[in-house]
Amino acid sequence: MNASKDIWSTSVMDLAAMNGHLNIVKWISNIENGPGCTVAAMDGAAKYGHLDVVQFINIHRTEGCTSKALKCAINNGYPKVVEYLLLHQPEQNINEHFFSDTYFGIEHHRCEADRNYLGVLQCLKKYSFPYINEFFVYTTIHADPSTNLKYLYENKMYGMTKKVFETIIETGDKNAIRYALEIILTENNKRISLLSDNVNTQQWTPVDNQYTARSCFGGKSWKDCDAMVVAAQHGDLDTIKLLHQSRIHCNNTRAMDQAAAIGRLDILNWLHTHRKEGCTNQAMTFAAARGHLDVVKWLHEVRGLNCTNDGLSSAAYNGDVAMVSYLISIPMDYDKYGGCCGDSCHSPDIWVYGSNAVDRAASNGHIDVVKLLHDYPATTNAMDKAVRNGHFDMIKFLDTNRIEGCTIDAFTDAIYENRLDILKYLIEHECSYDTIHYENLCIQAANCNNIEMLKYCMNLLENEIASESKEYMMYMAAESDSLEIFQWLHETKHFELTSSIRETAQRRSCKKILKYLAVMGRPRL
Repeated sequence: MNASKDIWSTSVMDLAAMNGHLNIVKWISNIENGPGCTVAAMDGAAKYGHLDVVQFINIHRTEGCTSKALKCAINNGYPKVVEYLLLHQPEQNINEHFFSDTYFGIEHHRCEADRNYLGVLQCLKKYSFPYINEFFVYTTIHADPSTNLKYLYENKMYGMTKKVFETIIETGDKNAIRYALEIILTENNKRISLLSDNVNTQQWTPVDNQYTARSCFGGKSWKDCDAMVVAAQHGDLDTIKLLHQSRIHCNNTRAMDQAAAIGRLDILNWLHTHRKEGCTNQAMTFAAARGHLDVVKWLHEVRGLNCTNDGLSSAAYNGDVAMVSYLISIPMDYDKYGGCCGDSCHSPDIWVYGSNAVDRAASNGHIDVVKLLHDYPATTNAMDKAVRNGHFDMIKFLDTNRIEGCTIDAFTDAIYENRLDILKYLIEHECSYDTIHYENLCIQAANCNNIEMLKYCMNLLENEIASESKEYMMYMAAESDSLEIFQWLHETKHFELTSSIRETAQRRSCKKILKYLAVMGRPRL
């Protein structure tokens, strides 16, 4: 078979290789004057564990691979591929920099399921690989914490750093956590018996080692250790107690904040009793946003925290009537927000919403919450967002019971959301204090593919529509391929056809409009 390189591209074999389709790789490779492949073929095959493809390309092709092949095979846990590359591609330039290439904009291709990170470690040890990438260390620890950590340490392949320790705590593996603590104590000339003694000693900070300097992370020094915060974040009270026993300096106010976020009252009680770091107003915000009413009550009654703006706004957004009722019954710390004022941010397992509680509740259609917050201020965002999200009952409630109204954006959103019922209500009840430009509404309605919406908007006009607006409306209808609107504007409202409109329809491949224009004949220039 003969195929021109102009017909096929190298991407064909590259894709087949990285997805492990050896039969296709062989077939394309044997095509006379075929497209061939690039280094991405072997790189991708190695990354996704396809040893047979790597072997074939290495033996039968000349494109070769880059250092990405070995790096990715290591990071993804394919020891057979790693060993083959170490034997057959020893000249590759390997460094510690991490990368995670995507091929053809696709992050995940077909990969071999049999991953063996211990096997990779053993292979790297066998061939005296000069260094281990820190990201691979974290990956292999997550794969099998106790076994892989022990192999790494006993074979002096990587040391115990602050980040490695926090990664071990993330796994929740109690044996690995204790083993790591024993390493830290031993390396810092501390007694392992600290983990079991009831002696109250001073807190201490482990000494940074050579691996700390190699890390690409910020906050990598032991003085910035957040081990107890990580344990609290994962609800691991046993590890919190063990860390406390070790006297390692590894905690701050975020531990209680994160315990509050996941609703762990037991952890909060323990930290309150045994530690001095305390918490911040984030604890109240997170607990309220997550719906942990028992925690919110405890924070107020025991820790003396008051309601936060972000906590109230988040509870209102969630429609949590019980939470909102309690929060408005206690004092508000107006000058100490939860940290996401005016917008939303993400904390582990929780979304926090700032700004205005009434606005947030209205945006999600929670009328019961808006009723509770009747004495609280709101803005035009309340009705604007209710319109955008289609909450008609909320719109009517706000119009009847509040005075903020909406902006012109609400009218635009009603059109874009194809809600003629809402648009009629907004106009007929004069919900906005803004000046409404009906001609602009007509232009927007021409693009909504709803003839009744457009007719309604045009009936609101008091003056003849400008010629520029007429052409723009035709353009909008053509762009959306809305034949009914396009035809009605031309035949009933006598809007003219122009060559620019035809060009728009052709450029956008608007088949209905093009067919109609072909029947109507040559447009006006």
